[in-house]
Amino acid sequence: GNVSINGQPLTSGNVQLYKYSKKAGAFQVMGYSDVSKKGKYSITGMQSGSYILAVNPDSTKYPLFLTISKRNNLYL
Repeated sequence: GNVSINGQPLTSGNVQLYKYSKKAGAFQVMGYSDVSKKGKYSITGMQSGSYILAVNPDSTKYPLFLTISKRNNLYL
């Protein structure tokens, strides 16, 4: 995938993928990837389902941005 902030590639940070559940409690981490200098990441081996993708910009390089999360459905 690709990550951008204000139309520009995020050049430092990471992405975490969590299995979505309606039950209370911690979400299970299903995958992790560092973001490349071109804003690209890759998480492989996933099965169909609902996931939350959390983008964590490097706080030193992007001090004004917090973790960004979005729920997605993955269909394989």
